[in-house]
Amino acid sequence: MAIEWTRMNTLLKPKTGKRFALVYDYVEDTMLLIDLKANYVVMSDSFQERELNAEIIEKAYGDILLLGFGMGFILQPLMKKPEVKSITIIEIDPEILDLCASQLVLTDKVRIIIDDAFAWTPDMMFDVIYDDADYQPEIIMKHELNGLHTDNGERLDKFLKPNGIYIKWSDDGRYRI
Repeated sequence: MAIEWTRMNTLLKPKTGKRFALVYDYVEDTMLLIDLKANYVVMSDSFQERELNAEIIEKAYGDILLLGFGMGFILQPLMKKPEVKSITIIEIDPEILDLCASQLVLTDKVRIIIDDAFAWTPDMMFDVIYDDADYQPEIIMKHELNGLHTDNGERLDKFLKPNGIYIKWSDDGRYRI
């Protein structure tokens, strides 16, 4: 299956918030979502990002839960897939939605909830859960000190339909199924 990736510079305009910025890198022809506080790239629409997420897009079907909105890059091909019935997105930071989601045309398949991926309790069952949230160490530490479970794979497993899959983006730049 050939994935129709959308170049995010055709959908998003550079914009700066208090903590995050959307920046277009003309040299690499890549749109970047940068965390200005931590000084790193949260997400891009680079060739590497497409390659690392291709299998996830190919496996996606039915009702999907995405933890983390990012730029909405992965969302673009998911909305086009006829096998995808619904996409629920949990995003903790309203600024990300202001910078990115506010510039995108979202289909009626998409539902966005502003909440903490560690604290939110699903209200339905999912065929695919893609855990792509940007878990900052201070958030994990705060939750663990407060006794909140920080292993979403284990916590959300009961919200997977039979034969459903949980996919987690890992710190080493690969995903885990």
